[in-house]
Amino acid sequence: VHMKVASNVATLRLAVQALAAVSPSTMVEEIVGHLETHASWLCNTKSAVTLLDAAAHIHNAKLMEELHTALRDHLAIPPTHQVYEALLGGNAVDGNEQRVDELVAEIRSTGQTVTARGYSLIIKGFLHRGMLAVALRYVKAMRNQGFYVPPFAVGLLGRVAVDQGKAKEILEELVEAEVPLSTEVLVILVEDAFRRGDLPQANRAEAAARSSGMETLPAFAYDPLLKLNVSEGNLHALELFAEMQKAGHRIGEGLCVRLLQRAAEAKFLRFAEEVTRYCKSKNQMTVSLYTTLMKVYSTSGLYNKACDLYTEIKELGLVPDSTMYGCLMRFAAECGRTELSQELSQQVPELDIQNYMSLIRGAGRDKDVDRAFSVFGRLKDSGAKVDMAAYNCVLDVCASAGALSRGRALMNEMRTRFGPLDIITYNTMMKGVCAAGDSKGAWKLLEEIQGQGLKPNDVTYNCMVNAAVTNGTFRQAWEVIEAMEASGVKVDHYTVSIMMKALKRYGGPREVERILKLLDDAGLDVCSEEVLLSSVIEACIRLRQIKRLQGLCVAYEKSGIRPSQHTYGSLIKAYNTLRRLDRCRDLWREMVEDRGMEPNDIVLGCMLDAMVCNERVMDGVALFRQWKDKTGANMILYSTMIKGFAGSGRAKEAMEMWREMKAEGLTLNTVVYNALIDAQARLGQMDEVAV
Repeated sequence: VHMKVASNVATLRLAVQALAAVSPSTMVEEIVGHLETHASWLCNTKSAVTLLDAAAHIHNAKLMEELHTALRDHLAIPPTHQVYEALLGGNAVDGNEQRVDELVAEIRSTGQTVTARGYSLIIKGFLHRGMLAVALRYVKAMRNQGFYVPPFAVGLLGRVAVDQGKAKEILEELVEAEVPLSTEVLVILVEDAFRRGDLPQANRAEAAARSSGMETLPAFAYDPLLKLNVSEGNLHALELFAEMQKAGHRIGEGLCVRLLQRAAEAKFLRFAEEVTRYCKSKNQMTVSLYTTLMKVYSTSGLYNKACDLYTEIKELGLVPDSTMYGCLMRFAAECGRTELSQELSQQVPELDIQNYMSLIRGAGRDKDVDRAFSVFGRLKDSGAKVDMAAYNCVLDVCASAGALSRGRALMNEMRTRFGPLDIITYNTMMKGVCAAGDSKGAWKLLEEIQGQGLKPNDVTYNCMVNAAVTNGTFRQAWEVIEAMEASGVKVDHYTVSIMMKALKRYGGPREVERILKLLDDAGLDVCSEEVLLSSVIEACIRLRQIKRLQGLCVAYEKSGIRPSQHTYGSLIKAYNTLRRLDRCRDLWREMVEDRGMEPNDIVLGCMLDAMVCNERVMDGVALFRQWKDKTGANMILYSTMIKGFAGSGRAKEAMEMWREMKAEGLTLNTVVYNALIDAQARLGQMDEVAV
């Protein structure tokens, strides 16, 4: 009997689907008649639910409602929870918000409540129609009634919200309603945040998931979360990476390379080295990983560290590919490691034009014009197509080394081979003429450029401005700037930086006012370029432009830039001038701990000076002891500490520091000697003064 009933129920489902397709107008009448004929087997709630479900699945709410009315009024089959569930789901799929609300009210009027399954069907139905707000309303109602919102519903809600660009709003609504985030919705939300580059949103979703009881994140959530946090240099990336390892998720070479690429862009050394430690512990270091790690170091200006990796690579028996050789040769040229450049040139199976140009640049750093031409000759003999860029590379060596006659001869060769020269070639020669201090030659070359029908650009004029400032002809620098503006070339951050640096030598009130006006009139975002930011900071400190300095610090706080070593030093000096030791400490911690950068002696000196000026001499001593072996102990660092002790009346410690300095073989300057003498004299220790 049970088998026969089940068979008849299945037949009913098929009958609804068939009749709705071929004879919808008679379907209800025929179905009701069939149930009456087999009343003993079929006139029950189970049949009613089957019929209503079938009508709902074919997305015909009108027929479903007619069928429900007939079953209730003609066959006296009462609406149970299951019947209401079918009605709620069918009307939700139909997008009939009003009818769903009516059914919910009807259920409540009978003293019943909507079941968990009923809510789930409502939410699912409305979401399939894209009715996000209504679905969310019922999610909240479900939660308020004490039900657990099923993961599939939360996941579908997140997917629809992302499609409609409302992920952020939905996340906040779910958090407010205390709806636990499912693993599916977490992945959906963080992937959406990753596509939009929205780190706060991604981290908010992660925090919400954890607060709702998700102890370990799903594997697919780590990838976007890591990439976003690394791109912003956020320390949370380190926690995520450690957690990913602990959870046993697979961390492949591809992910590590992508993370290192982002660490390079963000100058996030600490994270890059953490990834490297992991890969080394698993014996997973490859040529691709080493190449990307080199780029991490190079973007932070650490070319020596990038080159040092070559020794590791050889020890591991790895064979560099052409990309790695190209990077190494370029970095070796940047940091002047001539021997490494020569070694690499012997190891590369076949030098391409970029390799040759790196060797030429290396010769340029050594100002070895003969070697540059020798490499250039090998390039010509190799049969490779020698373009104008290669010629300009050699010309740059001539300009840097002051071999202008050979540079002119090379330009003549270029004219013969390529025809008229471009502005890049002329600017390269302009660099050499200006470096030689030949202001008349620079103006003459400018006329030649214009005579060739070329338009001088910002590089042309900035070379001339720099030459004028270097030669001490400040008035001529302004003449160049006037010519620059008259030709329609805008003053840029390089122009302003050059003039700012000139204030070290020409710091009269009139010139200060004029240069600051140049900065303001140019409308430049000072924080958009680190050289400009550092130059303006240094100028403001020297000239005691405190109000402008405060504005620069506020602008920096809002800018989100990732400072280089040099810029960190300038910023620490700025905050020290403003007596903000707390911010000096924050910057130091960010540089050393958060980003994993090693300070050089200049930045260490800035931090020590900040501590001394703010009466934290012993803190300065501790920092000095911690870093002096890494940065190297020089006269300036020792002088700073001695002045700190002397200024605070700690004559004994000042003398001990002096003796330590002497043991290091360093020589003090007059300023420090005066500080020592003053400190001893104040205490009446004339014997020490005599020493």
